[in-house]
Amino acid sequence: MRSLFGLQVMAILLPQVIQAQAAGLTGTWQLVSRTDSGVQGVVPADGDLGSDPLALLIYDRAGNVSVQLMARHRDNASRLALEAGAPTPSNNSASVGGYDAYFGHYAVDTLTHTITHELVGALSSADVGRHLTRHYQIVNDTLRLSFEARRIDGQAVQRRLVWVRVVH
Repeated sequence: MRSLFGLQVMAILLPQVIQAQAAGLTGTWQLVSRTDSGVQGVVPADGDLGSDPLALLIYDRAGNVSVQLMARHRDNASRLALEAGAPTPSNNSASVGGYDAYFGHYAVDTLTHTITHELVGALSSADVGRHLTRHYQIVNDTLRLSFEARRIDGQAVQRRLVWVRVVH
């Protein structure tokens, strides 16, 4: 029975592994930039993470994702902190005191160039169970993720994060 269970798990995970490898996503990525674009053109991303957070993004071959972002200057970020469990902006995870983190599973659609993160655990309890979808583009060891978000003033923007691969 144990081997049958293992085969069932592999049957579920194998398509994800193949998609992730085909997309070139697996590895550890370090954040290079975080910007918003909208009616005002391209501007630094807002929120308590700021425009220049420190961040790591990890995609493994088994379909797991882990993300951690921290405001470079957390003292300034604490004044904008969200309470844990507070409502989260659409298609974005919530940060608390200049820090945001979650882990879970990811699904890749190589036809539409989208990746969806299913949040199994998160710093903000309101984020657990959410699905966050990002458009992706990979050129060599640079990953660009983009998605719709809302700024603190309510303005809808296209948020862009540029990552560089630090570990394959």
